[in-house]
Amino acid sequence: MMLPNEQEIIEKLHIHYNKYYVPFVWASTLVVKSRRQGLIKDDFAVQTILDVPTTQSVNLYCKNRADRTQQSNNKTRKRQVMKNAR
Repeated sequence: MMLPNEQEIIEKLHIHYNKYYVPFVWASTLVVKSRRQGLIKDDFAVQTILDVPTTQSVNLYCKNRADRTQQSNNKTRKRQVMKNAR
């Protein structure tokens, strides 16, 4: 969940990759900083905490890839139908 001001910051970013990943990178950075500051006591805890955003990031990647594949397949089918209709 993002606060409205956080959402506004992300929307203003000009980046070359999908903006959906920005919160995952942000969260991971906070975890690493917390470990360095001693707020997280061991590497196992860091790994456990990072498993959640990592899993979410991978799931999001797979969904985006599946959506793009589906869209590509739909375009190919439309072209074939148009070609066969001639």
